[in-house]
Amino acid sequence: MTPAKRADVREADAEAAADASASASASKLRTWLSSQTSVLVCFSGGVDSSYLLAEAVRALGPGRAHAFTAVSASLDPHERTHASQIAAS
Repeated sequence: MTPAKRADVREADAEAAADASASASASKLRTWLSSQTSVLVCFSGGVDSSYLLAEAVRALGPGRAHAFTAVSASLDPHERTHASQIAAS
């Protein structure tokens, strides 16, 4: 096997391992969320909190998954508007 082919195989193995790890983590998250009575997610409208809130709603339903955004002088008004738009969708 050529060095380039070995590098391709290592890269594919690393991608497969990362995918398996992400899948296992998502499964653990869903299991944990499903075991809760309700959850409150600190929601910024970014990718991380959007993903967590979406999983919480899937696991618990919209009546048991709640979100809040902390508003302070350091929060850009556009970010607050964006978070509100994402939460409403």
